[in-house]
Amino acid sequence: YEAVMALFEDSQEKFNIPCGLTLHGNDSRFGAKKNYQLRFRAEYGASKLNYRLFDSRDIDEFNSLLLKGGSEDWGTAMLRDELATSIADGTTTLYTQAMKPVVVYLAGEYWGVHHLRERFSSDYVASHMNVSPESVDILYSSFGYAQDGTTEDFDAIKTYVLLNNMTTNENYAYLCEQIDVVSLMDWYICRTYMEDTDTANIRRCRSIEGDGKWHWMYFDLDWSFYSRDSKPVTGIIESADGDYRLIHALLASEAGQDAFLKRYAYLMETVLNEEFINNRIDEILAPILSEMPRDRDRWGQSMDYWHSCVEQVRSFAAGRERIIINDLRNYFSLTDAQVEYYFGDLME
Repeated sequence: YEAVMALFEDSQEKFNIPCGLTLHGNDSRFGAKKNYQLRFRAEYGASKLNYRLFDSRDIDEFNSLLLKGGSEDWGTAMLRDELATSIADGTTTLYTQAMKPVVVYLAGEYWGVHHLRERFSSDYVASHMNVSPESVDILYSSFGYAQDGTTEDFDAIKTYVLLNNMTTNENYAYLCEQIDVVSLMDWYICRTYMEDTDTANIRRCRSIEGDGKWHWMYFDLDWSFYSRDSKPVTGIIESADGDYRLIHALLASEAGQDAFLKRYAYLMETVLNEEFINNRIDEILAPILSEMPRDRDRWGQSMDYWHSCVEQVRSFAAGRERIIINDLRNYFSLTDAQVEYYFGDLME
């Protein structure tokens, strides 16, 4: 639909711009509170939005944006995706979507609390990598379909790891030349710690004008911080979804396994822990807390239930290190000495 987007901050209109408006998402479309894409095109009257929307970004030019109303989490805590994204944003090598809490009015009608977000596209990658959109490849799903560009290079890497012995240093070094291995590790570490099993929904990107390596994008995390399985690492790494061939190839090498375990310990010490997660929850809630009673009323939800769902998210991280370390011990057949070497500081 043709639309006009206006943003008000501090009681002032910051911009008013024509755009295209469409629904966004797959399963989330069936919820009462939906997500939207905003597209800026010359045919609508403005080819770009020029405004610095996000404090965490120096970017002030956008071809498209998202308005997320909680997605599949809209009727529960309404913060899981935002929490998971904010934990990884700037603390890992993953590409993430910046966010800004907003109160939405649609055609003058109150539509409640949403988060204005960056949208993954060739323009997003171009602005973050400082390259041209034409140089960008973006692949989605476990099958590696092309959103932008071509699948040829990524298909060749998957074939290589399938046909070669990845325990050798030479083949591991080749893999490191083709992909950002820390980015792949971060994707699996964050997914397993947060236990988001929707791993078929995956995106990777690269630019031939950049380092040429494939990097991972972290998004669609509405299933994170829900139920706790005793084997979250095993379950997700052994899943046939995600990039299981590449993570198996990386972990086949002693150097790759060592790097993965050290990276896991580092992220648990810094951001994947109860204190950091609770602080991030507080930061996300602070600007929207006073608005949530009106939002919940608008969508027929109770504040008591919302509070209980937020507390469920908080409780997820309690004792999480023990679950993760036990599963890593079993999955990699670690000795007590190895567990102490990698995770001793976390067990004190």
